[in-house]
Amino acid sequence: TLAWSGSLTNLLTCNVTLSGANTFSGPMTFNAGMLVLSGPQSPGNSTNFLLNASVNSTVGTRLTLSGGVTLRSAVTVSMLGTTDSPDARCTIGTANDNLTNILNCSIVVGGSGLVQFLTGTGEMDVNSSISSSDFTGRCNLRGSGVGHLYGTLNLPNSAAVS
Repeated sequence: TLAWSGSLTNLLTCNVTLSGANTFSGPMTFNAGMLVLSGPQSPGNSTNFLLNASVNSTVGTRLTLSGGVTLRSAVTVSMLGTTDSPDARCTIGTANDNLTNILNCSIVVGGSGLVQFLTGTGEMDVNSSISSSDFTGRCNLRGSGVGHLYGTLNLPNSAAVS
């Protein structure tokens, strides 16, 4: 549980898990590794999650939602700096818990590599916009669970979606 205002930055390839009733209200920046938000109150009051692409695994820098998390409309998730060579990517995923996790937040993508939405055994509902003015990469929705894109894609013609 986090209970402070400030910022949280992860520079390592490790995993950071937030669970419980967090009141943290600063931006969270991940330059590598994974942030796991576990439980409905785990996002706290944070309004900015920044994932900077990394070349550390098949999922790159990752935000995982677990336990019925909803990222509200006042939140922005940025997935930036993706490249094809080297393969630096960003991922938003769900855990294997058979629960529904909801993205009502704005999603901003950037770079020329892969941005992926990866479902575990649960469900991911993207109810918001995915946007960029200069993204030239690929945006994938895949996984073993259920994924819905109910929002708007506002990407340049050079971006690929699958």
